[in-house]
Amino acid sequence: MRAQSYPAIKSALSWLAGLYALVCVGAAQATIIDVTNVAVPISASGVNVSDGSHSYSNVIAGQIVLTGSVSGAAGGPFVLYAWCVDFYHNIYLGQNSYAYNVAGPVVSDDGNGTALSPTVSAKMMTLAAYGNAQLAGAKAGDANFSSAVQVAIWKTEYAGFAFTANATVTNYVASLQAYAASNSAPATSMRSLSGAQNLISDSVGLSFTGNSNGATAVPEPASLSLIGIGLVALRLARRRRGGE
Repeated sequence: MRAQSYPAIKSALSWLAGLYALVCVGAAQATIIDVTNVAVPISASGVNVSDGSHSYSNVIAGQIVLTGSVSGAAGGPFVLYAWCVDFYHNIYLGQNSYAYNVAGPVVSDDGNGTALSPTVSAKMMTLAAYGNAQLAGAKAGDANFSSAVQVAIWKTEYAGFAFTANATVTNYVASLQAYAASNSAPATSMRSLSGAQNLISDSVGLSFTGNSNGATAVPEPASLSLIGIGLVALRLARRRRGGE
């Protein structure tokens, strides 16, 4: 994640105090989760992928199961079923101590800074939701289907994406793309996760509007920085008034 910078603030204590009030009222909220295990996906063998610039052979492509807890003293445990939407960064299977920001049902970019349209994002979310539902039911344990969902998400996301795989995976991908084309409304049960590698996941085990499992909304880092500036402004303003 890139560090953010803010313009130098030289004067206007009253303006800063107003900024503090604005930030406190309108600060963006995010749920922070700590991932303690990234399970090895159920994946077909012999899947080769390329986005036009990067090519990978015999990739592990499939549904990723994340386990961990919501950050904070009241945070509860979770199991999330996720899919990769970032071809450019690594996530290590079995690795612990990942922290993710949980956002809404929109994937904003492709992991390399290229913005994604709402239509593309919606199709990706639809594929992820459909894949999770099928793997929890009729397609449980089906490695070919698991790989096909991941490939279909990448193929939807990246214009130059190409792949080779066995005939079953290839046929599944074609049917999944047809499904996404006719079911392109955003899957609101899905969430985007930003961290070591950007993912999309279901919301099983997480509460985003209540406290049923102890999930706590916290200000994003940028908002925290602005809140800190506002607190300094108020402190200086009080000192100034006390000296008059």
